[in-house]
Formats: sequence, structure tokens, C-alpha cells
Amino acid sequence: MDMHEEYSVADPAQLLQAASDFAYDPDSQKVRGLACKTVYFLSENYEEAPQLVREYNVYPLLLNCLTDGDEQVATASMDAIKRLASTSEGMEIVFPADVNEPRQLGNLAARCSSLGRVRVLALIVKLFSISSSVASVIYGSNLLTLLEADVGNANDTLMTLSVLELLYELSVKFAGGSIVLSRSQMAALHALGNICGETRSDNTKMLNSGAEESLRRLIYETASKTSKLTPSGLLLSVLQEESEIRLAGYRLITGLAARPWCLMEICSRHEIIDIVTDMYTETTKIGMEARHNCCQAIYTAFMSSSKLIGDPALAVTAEKLQEAVKKGPYLGRKQHREAQPAVMTAERF
Repeated sequence: MDMHEEYSVADPAQLLQAASDFAYDPDSQKVRGLACKTVYFLSENYEEAPQLVREYNVYPLLLNCLTDGDEQVATASMDAIKRLASTSEGMEIVFPADVNEPRQLGNLAARCSSLGRVRVLALIVKLFSISSSVASVIYGSNLLTLLEADVGNANDTLMTLSVLELLYELSVKFAGGSIVLSRSQMAALHALGNICGETRSDNTKMLNSGAEESLRRLIYETASKTSKLTPSGLLLSVLQEESEIRLAGYRLITGLAARPWCLMEICSRHEIIDIVTDMYTETTKIGMEARHNCCQAIYTAFMSSSKLIGDPALAVTAEKLQEAVKKGPYLGRKQHREAQPAVMTAERF
């Protein structure tokens, strides 16, 4: 019997009521999984599915299956929620306007186990890829900060590594794909910038050793899946974008510059140095400050590296960085010369 035969009933409300009755069944994971698949099927085939989900209060049951079910049940629940969120009415269920609502994903993540929290974060990543509108809701709801908080958790290495894997999945979705979602790119870049320590002091930028290795792998593997191939090429392409994406790029590089492997990547591309030291690149206060902070972070890391200081080939780079840092962020403010994207849309990332 195929899925369509299995779920074929004339009354979707009756089917949803049955799913609701069985979703909490602790004795049978198969029954719970079937209940989640039922919701997925209804969401895919009936326009009134979101209304019925709301009427029969099914969404909390899906969340319960997500956090407390076995792996197969959690996957089925995730698929059902993702399908539900693909409609405007379903989005209202998954992303309630009331931030204090218990089913709000941030609140759910705060009260469940470590495993449940990782599953909630995985759901957020999957929802993020549905569309630019869903990505905007997630970004605006600060749900990505959950990933930032957990990746910096020095007391839970497993959580940190799990979240970095999710960030890798998030980055790959928008790196080199045929669909460019600028809002999604910016959200991912800002989140990664925070994780890399852009907002932290110099002596607290680094993560634990396991997380640092995962971060390094994330950056290199993400770059390898784009036309830019290398981290330096990927970072340069970000800085060649429009101002909002450049801002996210500055923040990311500010954090990454503390890593010797990435500092080498940054200094290996004179185009990156040219952009971050150009005081006329940005015309807004926030852009000027972000560019200058980025430049200062690179220079500080450069001067802390005996290997780079002693490289004659990088002498000009050191001079440019030093001069730009001394001039401060606002010297070019009077000359409004907005930088234009240097790459065509089809070439982005």
C-alpha cells in the first residue's frame, strides 16, 4: 500500500483528529511517526490544512514529537512543520506573533534537553531554506542567535560541534546555488560573524579546539562548493557585494582575522586589503565603522604574527593597514562615493 492509499480518506478533519489522538502516544514511536506523516500529507494536499492544524491544536503535538520522539519521529515532525510553514497561514502557526508563546521556537529550545535543543536548531536551519520570506521572519525573530549562543558554549563541546554542523548546512544552502537569497546570505554572515567573535574581546574570540577545527572545515568546505574555491576568494566576493552584504562581510572578517589560517587567506589577496583600507568605500556611519574595525582587526592580528611581519612580500600590506587604522573610520565621509557591486548577480557566491 503506498502513502496515498494509506492516507486516502474523504474527511481531512477526521484524519487530523486521529493524528492528534496518536501524536502523544508514548508506547509506539511508529504511531507517533505516522501521525506526523499524516500532518505532512494533509499540508501537501489540502489548502485548509493550516486551519485544521490550528483548530485541532496539532502543532504542539508536532513539537513534542520533535523534541521527545526518536530520530525517525523527529525527522517526520520536522518535515511536517517545514511543509506547514511553506504557506502564509502555516507561517503564522510556526512563528507566533507573541514572543512569550510557549510554542515559539526560542522558548521551546530554552526548556528542552540538549538533544531537543539541537533538533530545534536543526528545524530552524531547515525552515530558513524554504523561502526569502521565511528567512526574513527567522532573522527578524533573532532565532539565529540561538545558534550563536550554543556554538560559544565552552562547557558543551558536543553541542558546539552539532551547531557548527548546522551552520555548515546553512552556509552550503546559499553558497554557489542558483537561487540567491540576499536576506538569507546576510543573516548567515552576521550569525557566523558573531560566532567567530566579532563582538568579543581579542582574548575571547577563539572557541575550544574542537569547535575551531569544525569552524575551519566549515569555511573551507563552504568555499570549495562555490566558484571562488578558496576562503579568500569567497570573502572577497562578499566585499564586492552591495553595502548591506559588505557590512556583514566586514563583521565576519573581523572575527575570522584572529585565526592564523584565515589571516593568511586574507593577506594573500591584495584586493581584500585594498577594500578594507579604502576610506571612501563606505558612505554610512555604520559602514565606515565596520570597515575600520575590520581593518584594525586584521592589522592587530598581522602585528601579532612573527611569520607575517617577517615576510618581505607583505610589507606593503602592513603599511596600508597601519595607515588606514591611523586615519580612523570617518576621514572619507565628506566624499560620498558609494561603492557599486563589482560582480554580476549570477556570479555571486
